[in-house]
Amino acid sequence: MRTLIINAVVIDGTGAPMRPESTVVIEDHEIAEVIERRAPYYDRAGTIVDARGGFVLPGVVNHHVHGLTRGPLMIVGEPALEGDRVQSNLDRLLAQGVTTALNVDGYPTTEEALASSRFHPLMVKVSTLHTPAHMAWVIDGPFPFGGIQERHRWTLEQMLERGAPAIGEAGPGIDAHWADYTLIPEAIARRGGRTTIDTARGLRLAAEAADRGRIEELVKETGAEGVTADEFLSIHEATIEWRRLARVALDEAIAAARTHDAPLILHHTPGTHDAVMDAAEDLGGRVIAAHSNFQIYDPKDACKRARALRERGALIDIMSGDAFSARQFQSGPEVTFRMLQEGVVDLISTDYAGGFWDPMLLVAQKAHEAGVIKLEEAVRLMTSSPVDAVPKLAPGRGRVAAGAVADLVITEPGALSAVRGVFISGRQVPVPETW
Repeated sequence: MRTLIINAVVIDGTGAPMRPESTVVIEDHEIAEVIERRAPYYDRAGTIVDARGGFVLPGVVNHHVHGLTRGPLMIVGEPALEGDRVQSNLDRLLAQGVTTALNVDGYPTTEEALASSRFHPLMVKVSTLHTPAHMAWVIDGPFPFGGIQERHRWTLEQMLERGAPAIGEAGPGIDAHWADYTLIPEAIARRGGRTTIDTARGLRLAAEAADRGRIEELVKETGAEGVTADEFLSIHEATIEWRRLARVALDEAIAAARTHDAPLILHHTPGTHDAVMDAAEDLGGRVIAAHSNFQIYDPKDACKRARALRERGALIDIMSGDAFSARQFQSGPEVTFRMLQEGVVDLISTDYAGGFWDPMLLVAQKAHEAGVIKLEEAVRLMTSSPVDAVPKLAPGRGRVAAGAVADLVITEPGALSAVRGVFISGRQVPVPETW
């Protein structure tokens, strides 16, 4: 089967200058050649797709996202999402130009990733946190969420042997993020109350200050019945123990990455920076410092931390976040733009952003419009760069070049984030309409 994508502006994923008025030739599942001509005359291709002057780029490779399987959700091993929500998450990514995605919840099996890929065009793979300390932490630790079933009790070695391309996401439990966002709200909910993230953070800070009056005031706001200051202080102590066990599990994950020579995706925030620095000192380029623009509000500080990690060989990832939509995790793009402008970013992914992430291509487009990065370089950070960083994630993909797998995206003219067409393994697939 021979397909021509004609009248294209090719961004090849390597950072090279874009090539206008070009044709991409696909033979079966591979790119045969890129011709610098609007259309090759007398070509016998069976299918012709007119890009109409739009960009043609490699399918986006998202190396850090959550919620793409019917397995446990997030680092805490929450129960799986409903199938419809998994489908919605996959549809959303595909509509944003993503053709390969790594689900980094840590506990779904490679079989659950295959199940997602079988009912959806997008190729889904999963990372692994199936080390003894991680499994004990989520099953028998102070906050068991109940998402780990018997079928998930694989070993890390089994996961790697059966196709997990990376270890991670390791390290979220050692900063206060999960206490504020999940542990305290869950503990309050189990006692009949309901809390916002801000109130949960206030409760944690009050407990750290041993301010019983403030604890009682905030607990009353949640509606939790019969929760005394002493009881909440016990909850707080449990979160501290949970974070201690998270550090034990992180150290085990670092050792596993060294033993198996595997990429290690680490939760990077100011609260985990020292731990990520230690890992980078040990593992160098196998460390991916995830969402390095998360929970940090000073652009200068973010760049400083990124440079320190890069000096030790680590790769710096930023998340697309939600600065252009929900604005719950990021109020604006200032940190993201500064890091891109300073050239301290190696990779871009979506992360999850509470389920409302911005498209990576939109962040690239906005950053280009702000004058902080060239489109070609931005595309490289989400195509060939993750392919190189996690070699078993999307082999043969991430570039528009002869011999590469024909995972491709076509956009509207001049609008990188306006995805009009998607090819996966040389076949055009429907672009879902998403909310």
